Amino acid sequence: MDTTQNTTRRPVWQDGRAVALLLAASLTTMANATISPALPGLERLFADDPNTALLTRLLVPAPSLAVAVCAPLAGLAVDRFGRRLLLLSA
Repeated sequence: MDTTQNTTRRPVWQDGRAVALLLAASLTTMANATISPALPGLERLFADDPNTALLTRLLVPAPSLAVAVCAPLAGLAVDRFGRRLLLLSA
């Protein structure tokens, strides 16, 4: 017996859940890509400080470090309040 389902498939960009998931997943990557072009300007702006080169380079991993530090707290919040509430509030 053949059973076919007549379901209309929507494109991914019209599915709100998929869009929210893709946006949430790209935050860390986009933060690094956004900060990188500003590094030479920051070095020029703070040229008087002897540690400028090191400190401006530390800005690149800062968003990823913040995610790594906050991830366990977000996990606890998800366990307590649920995924939907946390995602909507974020």
